Amino acid sequence: MAKTLSFTDTSPQTVKIGDTDIIATPQTDTQQYKYSVDNWLLPDGLIVVEKLVIRVTFTRVLQTYSVAFEVNDVALGEVSEESLLVEYGTAISDNDTVLTFGEGATAQTVTVTVASFTGYTVTFEWIGIPESLLISEDVTITATFTKTANANTAYVVKHYQQNLENDDYTLVETVDMTGTTGAETAAVAKTYDGFELVGTIEQTTIAADGKTVVKVYYNRLTFTVSIEADENGSVNTATVAEVKYGTVITVSENTLTIKGETVTATAKIIEGYDIAFANWSGVPTGDTVVGNVTITATFTKTERTDTAYTVEHYQQNVDNDEYTLVVADIDNMTGTTGAETAAVAKTYD
Repeated sequence: MAKTLSFTDTSPQTVKIGDTDIIATPQTDTQQYKYSVDNWLLPDGLIVVEKLVIRVTFTRVLQTYSVAFEVNDVALGEVSEESLLVEYGTAISDNDTVLTFGEGATAQTVTVTVASFTGYTVTFEWIGIPESLLISEDVTITATFTKTANANTAYVVKHYQQNLENDDYTLVETVDMTGTTGAETAAVAKTYDGFELVGTIEQTTIAADGKTVVKVYYNRLTFTVSIEADENGSVNTATVAEVKYGTVITVSENTLTIKGETVTATAKIIEGYDIAFANWSGVPTGDTVVGNVTITATFTKTERTDTAYTVEHYQQNVDNDEYTLVVADIDNMTGTTGAETAAVAKTYD
């Protein structure tokens, strides 16, 4: 009696002959291979009319695995693929920014793009590549990016000195420096004769663009100019204070001009002497103030040769031993102040 062959609706592994199920069971899958029913060799018309040998064939294919790609920081870079499907045993070739899976026409590649930042260096490495460089299971490979601040980012330190004529500042020196992006600058004060640092240096953060500027200011030192006169004269001002370093003293005969203030030296009037201004002693080199200084007005004192003096002649009285001035014989004479007189005796009968 003829029987009809049919496949079940649930599995191609099963053939039904009448009410009997014939099940084809492939080999258990391994890590390397996947097994499945390929084909049943059945009679034409699927009708059994005589003794029959039914054949079934199986297929064996390499297992397919997923390779997923991740990025640790999307701000620093990206990968060209989210995932690939590759066969067991596929070789991985690591060429820095490119991973190649397989060879020849069927090879698949994944490329990394690294972001660029001024003042920083971005590096990356693949994390999760199998040590064997062969695919044997599902894997996740992470493109791991690291952003490192450059240690040679440029910045500039500008040094300003206080002006002589006002309290503004003038740039005198520029120093090119380098440091680590995002770190503090390391500006250092300079040493200038006659100047002192204003407060403390205000360090700032080194910008990635290399345009950071640190400004350092120096005030001029101030000094006191003391003015005096010797015993033969006087000055109208004894002290000029807060005189800036580098101030020029203008000397004009018996006057000094310091910081806009005029100091005048005046000779004393001393009877019997001619007093004249001589010079200013102690004026600093180049007439420039570089420290506290004392300047003295000096005078010459010359004895006059026409200094008047009087010679009086006295005669003894007849009636006593006292003396009486002979008015008619008073001599008005002149001589040199401080020298001896030149009186001459009279001759009386």
